[in-house]
Amino acid sequence: RESAFVVTPDTSIVHFASALGIPVFGLFTRLQQIAVEWLPYRVRNKIVFAPEGQPLSSISQELIVKELKNFVNSLKNSRTVKHR
Repeated sequence: RESAFVVTPDTSIVHFASALGIPVFGLFTRLQQIAVEWLPYRVRNKIVFAPEGQPLSSISQELIVKELKNFVNSLKNSRTVKHR
């Protein structure tokens, strides 16, 4: 409950974090059609998808770091706005 956010592949952690209202940075594959019920629910989130038909390991480290920095900055900005 005290985490600022979680970073996780597409696992049950996405659902636990969502249930606790914790923002989610997720890594998902497109090996099958993504059903809405598997995505984070009612929390801020950023999902980075692997290229079509590829495993998570095909997501470049550079892309993950770039998107994670953007996500963290968006969380910081939203908190700043809420406290004004």
